[in-house]
Amino acid sequence: MRDMLLLIFCVTVLAFILFRSDPVLPTAKLPLYNDGVSARYGQNVGACDQEYCVVAYVAPWCGVCRQYTEEYVKLRDALAIDGIDMKIVIGRDKPKAVEAYAREFAGASYNDANGHYYRLLGLEAVPYFAVINRDGEIVKETFGSFRSVNEFRTDWEI
Repeated sequence: MRDMLLLIFCVTVLAFILFRSDPVLPTAKLPLYNDGVSARYGQNVGACDQEYCVVAYVAPWCGVCRQYTEEYVKLRDALAIDGIDMKIVIGRDKPKAVEAYAREFAGASYNDANGHYYRLLGLEAVPYFAVINRDGEIVKETFGSFRSVNEFRTDWEI
């Protein structure tokens, strides 16, 4: 009996290792803002047509997000030079607050004022960062911020 239980345990562990998959970032179509002005609706967040993409979720009421906004912009610009897309999602606040915060990013950002994408992600805090691959699988994710672009790129190896 003991041998049978050990065999079942080993097969279960092996099956878990062989057949598990990385979690996939949910996709959703959100309004895209360009320099804080609504550009078009229906841009897909969570989809990546490159080897890697970064998705960041921030909120206007988040003190840490506000403190590091400039670093997020620097990171987005540095990644763009290397051909890596960074999608910044701003949400969970009144539409006017989200739009005002979007202007601070001086470029494209996604509007999730109603928090729908936040709930899809299952988030409980911001800021949130995820690196996803071409298949939308989450390669790395974290909550909280970073002090510099170099720190983020070194820690995340991108």
